[in-house]
Amino acid sequence: ALPGAGAVLRGSFGKPMHGGRTHKEDDRAGASLDADRLEFPLVVRNRRPGDLYRPLGAPGRKKLKEILRAKGVPAADRDRLPVVLSQGGIVWSPGLPVGERYKITAATREVFTIRLVKSRSRRGGDAGR
Repeated sequence: ALPGAGAVLRGSFGKPMHGGRTHKEDDRAGASLDADRLEFPLVVRNRRPGDLYRPLGAPGRKKLKEILRAKGVPAADRDRLPVVLSQGGIVWSPGLPVGERYKITAATREVFTIRLVKSRSRRGGDAGR
């Protein structure tokens, strides 16, 4: 549950699509990742100063703050976005593509999908449902 955000993050495992094609989805609501590249448990926290992230297809790492600013995310919203990490590396944040290191490829054997789901409670406290 994401208190104050009115949402819950849910994860599930599955098989990749035939031919290793990438999963197309709305990156504001979820992400599909190569499960073998993740180290569990994943950590969810807010953005921190100095966070570096390499988005899918990018040539190198960039500051998360700069990427969010370039995408037009208002400053007040940037610090409220959940950031999902594996071993300290940014995996995904709503509205951004998955991290390059965690992308699905033809070699992917198992997919881990994260979905951002609006909670039924205004406080986001329905994690058990």
